[in-house]
Amino acid sequence: MSKRDRLYIDKKDSVIINKIKESGNYFNFRDIQNKDIFLLAMSFGKAKGGNIYPLENRDGGGFFLENYLSAKDKALINAVFIEEYKDLNLITDKEKKYDYAQDCAHLGFKILYDIIQNKEEGTFEKRMLTMLDDLYENIKDKIN
Repeated sequence: MSKRDRLYIDKKDSVIINKIKESGNYFNFRDIQNKDIFLLAMSFGKAKGGNIYPLENRDGGGFFLENYLSAKDKALINAVFIEEYKDLNLITDKEKKYDYAQDCAHLGFKILYDIIQNKEEGTFEKRMLTMLDDLYENIKDKIN
């Protein structure tokens, strides 16, 4: 049984998170809790796909404690994990599950930073809505 009690980010992601928070008050990012920005980044990393690669230089103290996750937060992490591994028996492997969530978030932080830095495509909020529309269309196509 794993004694793991926290989730981690790459040290480079700390710099990105600070830049995201400093870049403006998009979706109230200045006041966002660490677990919430992590889950947002994880979702972006998973949704956009691409090369999901492991953390290279893990931040030693952890980004947030596992007990900060609500049941809905854990369900989101489980859904991302199951969609990738397609094996419900692995859901109890906390190390593997959290490592995958961290890897997705690692990619997601870069995606979020790139979105915020690209001012030519319109406002951040407008780009987020466009991305959500695209994701909805993809899900709708898979269901039908």
